[in-house]
Amino acid sequence: MTIEHIFDTITLILNKNRRGFVKTSQKVTAVHAAMYDYFNNEVEIYRKLKVIPASVKKFSKPAALTLTNGTANLPTDFAQEISFETSCGKQGTILTVEEYLDRIHSSILDPDQDNPIAKIENGKIVVTPDEYTAVTLNYFRVPNEFVYAVTVAGDGRTETFNEGGSTDIEFGIDHSFSIIKRGLMYLGVAFQNNEALQLAMAGEQSK
Repeated sequence: MTIEHIFDTITLILNKNRRGFVKTSQKVTAVHAAMYDYFNNEVEIYRKLKVIPASVKKFSKPAALTLTNGTANLPTDFAQEISFETSCGKQGTILTVEEYLDRIHSSILDPDQDNPIAKIENGKIVVTPDEYTAVTLNYFRVPNEFVYAVTVAGDGRTETFNEGGSTDIEFGIDHSFSIIKRGLMYLGVAFQNNEALQLAMAGEQSK
């Protein structure tokens, strides 16, 4: 499992850097934070380039939303909007709150049935014109929480990974390096560059 690889590598590098005893719960907290950091970083790439990175493609999904006066609640697993389409197939534009207000008050760019707009605010999507009764919202969902379970030996100290009680992280092995690096930073081990971390990982794994 990728999650086992992540935790094993973090433990090896912590030992190499003599960080002292670090509880499993502390590592779990660090990896959770690292996972969301990495997710947000990859989504930020989409925000800037409007191209979905391969790392977060699996987190994109559609949701059919019923509108009341142009408004609907966002899905519970909503993380970031991508695009929306009306029930009659018109592609809409999702704007920031400020951009949305500018369009609403524009005599030239005022939205119409062929050019709908929307804003995301306070857990809702607001679509204009408000005659639409339904839209399909494409969005990034929040990554699922992983579970890292261990079995404690009779001495009360020795822990071994419990695969049956664990659930894997949704990011694959190809993305584990970025999560490991972020997790280590939360645990007090910072690397100035990727090459230094890769050398540390290689040195430990070759032992």
